[in-house]
Order: sequence, then C-alpha cells, then structure tokens
Amino acid sequence: MTPACKVLKSNKIEFSIHEYEHDVNAKSFGLEAAEKLNLAVHEVFKTLLVTDSKNYYVAVLPVAHQLSLKKIAAAVGAKKLQMADP
Repeated sequence: MTPACKVLKSNKIEFSIHEYEHDVNAKSFGLEAAEKLNLAVHEVFKTLLVTDSKNYYVAVLPVAHQLSLKKIAAAVGAKKLQMADP
C-alpha cells in the first residue's frame, strides 16, 4: 500500500485500488500501470507525498511527469522537502 493510500485509510477516506501484476523490470510504475490497465497515459495520475518534517504535502501529477522537489517547495513556501517514507 502506498503512503498516499495509508493516509486516506487512516483518515477514513474512501478510495479504490486498481491492481495489476507488476513486472520487476518495468522502468516506470506509472507508465506500466497505464499499459497494464489499458488506459491512455494522460488518464493515469500518481500521488506523491513529500514532507518538510512537520507537514505533509500531496502532489498529484501525470505518470509521464517527474516531481520537482524545488518547485513544490517554492509553491508551498518550504525551505526543503523530501519524499515521505512509505
């Protein structure tokens, strides 16, 4: 279960998981998910949790894109962010 799913579950927020068999050789989880679920890449988004040690922030972006920690830190007014531990 991803960190985002854990947060949703702990806050009793309903969500659904679309599962597929993961290929350990896949280079991108998101692109693999789109392919295995027969979805267009622009229809699949990933949720990433980042933290500044006191607050958590959720970034939702298309699976074909990468998150810039510098850009999200600037957007939320944080000095430094890191990916949240799963």
